[in-house]
Amino acid sequence: MRTGFSAPVGTQSVDFTVGLIEIYREEPCRVAPNAIWKTLARIPNGYSHIQSNDHIENLQFWTDTELLIYWDRTGKFNIQSDLNQFNTIILHDLYLEELDKQIYPHLDPYFRLYFPTTTKIESVNTDYQIELVQFDQEWEKILRILRASYPNWSFDRQRIEQWRSHPTYDPELWIWVIDPLTSEKIALGIAEYYTEIKEGSLEWIQVHPDHQKKGVGKIIVMSLVQKLLEKADIITVSGQADQPHLQQFYEDCGFTGNEIWWVARR
Repeated sequence: MRTGFSAPVGTQSVDFTVGLIEIYREEPCRVAPNAIWKTLARIPNGYSHIQSNDHIENLQFWTDTELLIYWDRTGKFNIQSDLNQFNTIILHDLYLEELDKQIYPHLDPYFRLYFPTTTKIESVNTDYQIELVQFDQEWEKILRILRASYPNWSFDRQRIEQWRSHPTYDPELWIWVIDPLTSEKIALGIAEYYTEIKEGSLEWIQVHPDHQKKGVGKIIVMSLVQKLLEKADIITVSGQADQPHLQQFYEDCGFTGNEIWWVARR
């Protein structure tokens, strides 16, 4: 790992990865823009900075082309590199005003929410059936529902095979919703689980367009949350904040928080 460590004289050095995980446990949605394993996987190929006194005060992580993590306990902005050197910058809403909008005119907002793991939820009571995905036999059905949901995106078997290679892959968290009248697979839910810190994250919640606005999406979310509550200390979800109905949907499912992240590009 290429590391630039700085700490006040006389304080104890803290490994960046250890420090990042510690703070992420405290406030996951303000520390990172997505599930933490996605950042941890990139640390060996980037630069990191950590400042600590009695507590960790500041965390920064970047590559040659991207700023990926900036967190400060007091909310101050004091980056260790030239902010304008990057092609892509990911920043919490707290620091958006630090960006030069002429250099980074392309801004996309994303929300991050968490599900309180102390919440008691009732079993999902529905006429719809929930079944585990049998990938080898059903990968074409996965592609069909993804392509129907995202007609302008590119999906193929290789892409979804890559999701199964993630260190967070759990076959128990790939589920179908089955229409009881037709036995058709009408919705797909995929979550991931990172055992190192017991974090579950909702990744793909897709209802076929012909079956939307019937409560099927909530059935998927609550079915996955129920599975994750058995083992997770943290449950998160993120999505595009320029679609207010999407954030409201997850809040209606019990997720909470109001953290916004920005992806800024030249």
